[in-house]
Amino acid sequence: MALYETIDYLVELSKYEINHAGTLTFDVAAANINGWDYTASVSGSEQYAILHSLYSFHAEAGATYDMFSLSYYEPFIMIIYDYLGNPITFNDDAKDPADVVLSDGISYSRAAIWDWVAPYTGTYYIDASWYQGEVFKTYALVLEEDVN
Repeated sequence: MALYETIDYLVELSKYEINHAGTLTFDVAAANINGWDYTASVSGSEQYAILHSLYSFHAEAGATYDMFSLSYYEPFIMIIYDYLGNPITFNDDAKDPADVVLSDGISYSRAAIWDWVAPYTGTYYIDASWYQGEVFKTYALVLEEDVN
């Protein structure tokens, strides 16, 4: 029996996508912000960020994770995949955090996956699903890890 279920109605990652995913690395959280032990993030500002919104990361079995994606329009659908590229969870739009105004004065939308517990220790993939405007190109993906 599997330790977790996969979501059959969402598309699996291809071998190409798995092999070309960016890599997120966790670092110690600054001053243990909000009780998180480690954080990993990527951000930037470019027109076609959705073309590289898939990242791999290492998670610890039993650790808890919060994940946030930010772009001008609400990100399409954040999905976490297992090491084989099978979708195992995704964000619930009803639980997404409020929009945030960045230093450029523009309001950006966020998607979130809250309190996800890793079922095994190893590699996972996350699709940030950024959805940008033609002018407002800022994007970000943040993962927070609590190993206690």
